[in-house]
Amino acid sequence: MSSSPYSSSSSPPPTSGDSPPSNLPLKKIPGDYGLPFLGPIRDHTLLLQPRQGQFFQSRIKKYNSTIFRTNMPPGPFIARNPKVIAVLDAVSFPVLFDTAKVEKKNVLDGTFFPSTAFTGGHRVCAYLDPSEPNHAVFKGWFLSLLAARHNKFIPLFQNSLSHLFANVEAELSKNGKQISTLERRTSLYDGFYISTSKILDEAEKLGIQRDEACHNLVFMAGFNAYGGMKTLFPALIKWVATAGESLHRRLANEIRTVVESEGGVTFSALDKMSLLKSVVYEAMRIEPPVPFQYGRLRLTWWSTTTTRRDGEKLLKYVYWSNGRETDEPTAENKQCPAKDVVVLLARVLLVEFFLRYDTLTAEVATLLLGSSVTITSLTKAESTA
Repeated sequence: MSSSPYSSSSSPPPTSGDSPPSNLPLKKIPGDYGLPFLGPIRDHTLLLQPRQGQFFQSRIKKYNSTIFRTNMPPGPFIARNPKVIAVLDAVSFPVLFDTAKVEKKNVLDGTFFPSTAFTGGHRVCAYLDPSEPNHAVFKGWFLSLLAARHNKFIPLFQNSLSHLFANVEAELSKNGKQISTLERRTSLYDGFYISTSKILDEAEKLGIQRDEACHNLVFMAGFNAYGGMKTLFPALIKWVATAGESLHRRLANEIRTVVESEGGVTFSALDKMSLLKSVVYEAMRIEPPVPFQYGRLRLTWWSTTTTRRDGEKLLKYVYWSNGRETDEPTAENKQCPAKDVVVLLARVLLVEFFLRYDTLTAEVATLLLGSSVTITSLTKAESTA
């Protein structure tokens, strides 16, 4: 893997074991990058087909290996070097989260690094490697912001969902379908600079320049939060909608029973909803909002595949947050600082939905990034009808 500057993968199928046997012979990594310019165009075109997973599955079969050479988008004219080594099994994939083995500098978007002109001339925290001094400062700041405001997430999100569901019902009554629209946003930086003055004061106390802190907030809210949720929530609704009424009844029963016994939607109540937790984690495992991870190797490393043991738990194979779901974000790693908040909001989304409705139907489609979901019908719960 040291022959390529990048390694990349989508979430792999689960297998057992975390470390490869050391007594196996080394083999040459299969695959090729093709002719200059034409090879990346070929791989880019195939990768962007409607069923993206087939690209990787076909090459796994072709090379009889879950590790192989290929090109990743965006390719010529945009990214200087599209060459990667894909690692597509659960033994090799976690190396991408081991910052002792891989460097995470400027690899958030894979082989493409956007101009810093978009972020005021600053490299925001998401593009920093943990070895860079500013990373720990920014990551620690993010974690402290989230911790200090943890009690606000549920009520704020409940209020937003009330407006959302009211709009969905209005669209269904008017058009027979719920059609998604995106409002325009302008002057994000100016808006954040004015409205987050107290938060920026906290950043300055940590030695962070005010304008750099503001650009990090805009990026975190726009790219990390909005971009991630815009991918996660439709995917979650898609998998729940297509699972059918049997799952809907079980979810509604669990959610309503626990909420009634706990006296509301609380952290304690959410923790007691075992089926809800399983549904959210499974949706994140099957269709993670961040399907690809990248890193530059710091040293020579190898892997091998093994087979899965029956009954093995899958939670450590949920990788959407740039780390295992069983790990926690720290100032020293690259795991999403809002990992627990994202899971919380995904659960609250389903809780608020099934407190209002018994079931739904939806039309789903695949987008270049994520899924499109159009709700076609809603059945209100008797208590809210």
